[in-house]
Amino acid sequence: ISGVFEGIRCPEGWNQRRDASDVFDAKADVLELLEMFDIDINKVQVSAESAPWYHPGRSFKIQLGPKNILAMGGELHPKILEQFDLKPGVLGFEVFYTAIPLAKNKKTTKPALFLSPYQAVERDFAFIVDDVCTAQSVIQAINKVNPDLIASVLLFDVFKGEGIPEGKKSLALTVRLEPKTATLVESEIVKVGEDIISSVQKLTGGVLRA
Repeated sequence: ISGVFEGIRCPEGWNQRRDASDVFDAKADVLELLEMFDIDINKVQVSAESAPWYHPGRSFKIQLGPKNILAMGGELHPKILEQFDLKPGVLGFEVFYTAIPLAKNKKTTKPALFLSPYQAVERDFAFIVDDVCTAQSVIQAINKVNPDLIASVLLFDVFKGEGIPEGKKSLALTVRLEPKTATLVESEIVKVGEDIISSVQKLTGGVLRA
């Protein structure tokens, strides 16, 4: 399954800026598609590595485990754009259907897909935690803050080394907020961020990396 697109993120309005679509929009589309295949996106790993036909630093790869690549995408590489006479900012993605685990039979019916008309917001956090602390425990601590607002929490980096105390590691995560009733204002976004930091510290002992 693949797609190519470009253009503004949403129709211009009094409360919407005329922002161009970017790699985060492509990633959000892919994650939403994976959810439709019953993939728990809180368990996937997202990295900035991708195929050579995508722009380095403006692309992504989504895996389920160390070897199972589910999808990749991002801005097309400048050489590809030049070859096909395309303007900068064209995005693409690929979902590898055969890599998606078969869903187990379920007796319950999934609720209808809800697409919010309000702009989503993504924020990155990096926490220093004990080496034995799992990423899943940090993700669960974040999700407890506001399950109705927090649409996904994705781990994109684990680091141990210079600047990190011995016996500790840094976990970097992207938190996606999807409001359902109104566009978030900056003060609301800041409050959610503060609650996330507090929840992670309380439930895992993790502290925000300076």
